[in-house]
Amino acid sequence: MVERGPTVTSPVHDDSRDPVLVGPERSTSPAPTEHRPLLRVTHLQCNQALVLAVAGYVDLVTAPVLRRALDLAPATSPRLMVVDLSEVRLLACAGLTVLVAAHRLADGHTCLRMAAERREVRRPLELTGVDRILSVHGTCEEALTAPHRRCGSVLR
Repeated sequence: MVERGPTVTSPVHDDSRDPVLVGPERSTSPAPTEHRPLLRVTHLQCNQALVLAVAGYVDLVTAPVLRRALDLAPATSPRLMVVDLSEVRLLACAGLTVLVAAHRLADGHTCLRMAAERREVRRPLELTGVDRILSVHGTCEEALTAPHRRCGSVLR
């Protein structure tokens, strides 16, 4: 059973400034102007696990939004927390820093896992070696069902 929790959002993004994408299945005309947050983090309760569904851009401007969402999570004392990065379009250094800090804070209390399938997210995790510190899985389902072997790892 999945229960929807609070959603944390960043300042709005004006799509009218996005580059126009051109290709076989893409329109050459810009999309209608739409305002949406640069980053959205939604808390979802899934059995005994807490899933933070992250969507948008995680960079210097929006990393505090992710940090706030992660800071709220321990209040529920989840045994397992999955940060689902499947809808993240950009993961910059500031976002990596927030994820590593969350790993440190979760030490011993909560098993923290990442779900990262997109290249835009996996590549920064791999290039920086953060994927060797965090428990990174391809999908949210894999992260929810994986054995608990990496939950006790400590970053010093």
